[in-house]
Amino acid sequence: MKKLMNYAIYSNEKLSIDGLDVFYVGVENILPNKKGIKPSSFVPKTGKYTKFEKYDILLGNIGPYLKKIWLADKSGLASPDVLVIKPLESRFGKYIYANLLNDSFFQYAMLGVKGSILPRCDKNHIMNYSIPDVKNKEKIGDFIYFINKKIELNNKINDNLEKQSKLLYDYWFTQFDFPDENGNPYKSSGGEMVFNEELKRYIPNGWSVKKMSDIILKKSNPFNFKSIEPTIDLSVMPQNSISLTTANTSSNFSTNLFTMIEGDILFGSIRPYLRKAGIAPFNGVVAGTIYSFIPKFQYDYNFALITISSDSFFEYAINQSQGTKMPIVSSQSILSYKFPYNKEISKKFNILNIKNIIAKNSQQIIYLTSLRDYLLPLLLNGQVTIED
Repeated sequence: MKKLMNYAIYSNEKLSIDGLDVFYVGVENILPNKKGIKPSSFVPKTGKYTKFEKYDILLGNIGPYLKKIWLADKSGLASPDVLVIKPLESRFGKYIYANLLNDSFFQYAMLGVKGSILPRCDKNHIMNYSIPDVKNKEKIGDFIYFINKKIELNNKINDNLEKQSKLLYDYWFTQFDFPDENGNPYKSSGGEMVFNEELKRYIPNGWSVKKMSDIILKKSNPFNFKSIEPTIDLSVMPQNSISLTTANTSSNFSTNLFTMIEGDILFGSIRPYLRKAGIAPFNGVVAGTIYSFIPKFQYDYNFALITISSDSFFEYAINQSQGTKMPIVSSQSILSYKFPYNKEISKKFNILNIKNIIAKNSQQIIYLTSLRDYLLPLLLNGQVTIED
């Protein structure tokens, strides 16, 4: 057994970002729960930042319980709130990363944090983390890296599909530039708009006003607790993503669970400002703090899903919620939400196979994450080996 300091050092090389087109990583765009990174929404224009290279490990320095970690696949600059761990030998970068992916590392890191409101890693404490000195370091690193790349790929597919779906939704149902009978964008091409008194806005001629209750039904089938089922509760629902890639288990609950079918549309009722809505990734159960809906007609599935996960809907839910510490929005308020609607355009929007693609990818992510986290400690302590 060796220490992390025997395999790596902290990168202290600073480069000026002034005038550079550089890949930048801040702590806010390292995803929690070991899910890699997302594009940075903020890139500073000036200042000096820590340089990192391919196979360096980037670790979120604030709140190690968030499990923010990424194995760099390119070079760039990192913010001061990101620790850059540089392997002494780049060929061991994946192996070091595999060790730091282990839950035991984050538990260890929490033992040495400084501060309570914003706990930060103790850099010396981190470097004293024990790393097994096994013979097949590179094989273990490659194996874990391969699993992680598949998880990252599925996450990217889901994220891109959600972004494209919401972009198309915005064009068709917000800007009303759906394709007209000639294939041209309706409103931009001079399509007739009429003022609707109920919505107090202009909508395309021929469109109607609907409520959510016209297109979806709330499910409420109680779970009998006679079996152990995968479970979705608010603790595993991500913010601002319709892809649910983490699961709980019904054995952690004693009441208030309901049956759930793959593809159900879920909405977090408590603190709607957290913006939790998405697709049920499997058959199982859902906590009572999450509303579960199904479309009355399948051709409205995509429209209902993207509507209920849209910014405007979350703002509506926030305004309709009751309570201060734990505001909650009622299912009746959700079902009372009004919007302009056209059946034929909703049918066209449903051509995208959002439900099946995202649900299947999410299932794979959940399985691969579970497999990785199960095998990782066994590989590191020699209970499981990788054959040639």
